[in-house]
Amino acid sequence: MVFVPGRKLTSFERGFGRGFGIEIAGEAASQEGRAILEQDAIVIKGAAVDAVEHTTNSVKIKIRNFIDQHFRGSKMHGNNHRRVSNAAAQSKFYNDLSTQGQYTGLVYSKWGRGKGPGSFIDFLVLHIKGGVLQASGGGKLKIPNRKAPGSLMGQVGNFGDSRIFIRKGKDGKSFLMRAFKNSAGSKRGGKVVLLATLVDELRFPASLRGIDTILAAAGPELENNFLALLGQSGTTGPAA
Repeated sequence: MVFVPGRKLTSFERGFGRGFGIEIAGEAASQEGRAILEQDAIVIKGAAVDAVEHTTNSVKIKIRNFIDQHFRGSKMHGNNHRRVSNAAAQSKFYNDLSTQGQYTGLVYSKWGRGKGPGSFIDFLVLHIKGGVLQASGGGKLKIPNRKAPGSLMGQVGNFGDSRIFIRKGKDGKSFLMRAFKNSAGSKRGGKVVLLATLVDELRFPASLRGIDTILAAAGPELENNFLALLGQSGTTGPAA
């Protein structure tokens, strides 16, 4: 079977979020290409798989580098990329050569909320294309105060040494507050901290358009990697 570079990055889902796949499709090769490359089929197969892997990893690193520059508040991880960048650009490979004649490299985002294709909200897509995020059922979205002590972010009410309540601001916004009892045990007079700001929606501007440029360049990069690997093996591609 002969393998040639196939489509550019294609957006699809594999059960954990939206991704961008790079595929090579053997069945899409022309009869002429099959005849020319038939004697080197094993070499072509290896080169194609390597080209997909190299290109996929290259796209992943380029996306991570791009996001590193835009989210400087996110902490750096041990691999010299920010945590948000690692979450937004993951890679995975699928070997369907024997059943579908293709090998797929997937760069996908797990930077979001929810599980599965039906409920996963991909924050990367929101930042690339822009959009509005709203709570399901007409509720409020919580923007947590990361500096607030403790992690209690549940329902309002009394909780041991503190109580959780909602305070309405003059501008119409709502705030989830936590009031601690004072040293004498009274409910009043203790420290009050902001746990979260409650909003109806969050609007995301299209601020990561540079990723589209990275994705658009992936097709030519795949082809160049494919041809370079063929050259290293002493094999030439089909005539133009």
